[in-house]
Amino acid sequence: MITKKKIILDWNPPAEDHFKFNVDGSVIGKPGTASAGGVLRDFNGKILCLFSFHLGCLDSNAVEIWAIKVALGLCISNVNLRGRSISIVSDSKVTVTWVNNKDFGSLVHFNIISEFHSNLKILGVVE
Repeated sequence: MITKKKIILDWNPPAEDHFKFNVDGSVIGKPGTASAGGVLRDFNGKILCLFSFHLGCLDSNAVEIWAIKVALGLCISNVNLRGRSISIVSDSKVTVTWVNNKDFGSLVHFNIISEFHSNLKILGVVE
């Protein structure tokens, strides 16, 4: 007997006049075929931006980092978002730790995380 399990996902909105960019990556294999995407919403849940793309053959950590990097780049490139409060949310504890703490975890990911920190300096998030 096959049973279906219903999964209910809740999205918690950001505070009023804030934005939230939810990002995620997907890999089939270790490493394997990789894709990433994200959605930017305001405090009312209105979708302001969507992205998705294929990345070739990567490991799961690299894909999650790419998703965060693209979201950050979109925030930097949009003059209407500069100076606004934006959260970029990922479900990957490892990559969130790496980008928040400058603990690269692996030299394989050094360049992309270094670029991520440079972009945070552009936004004035870090010194």
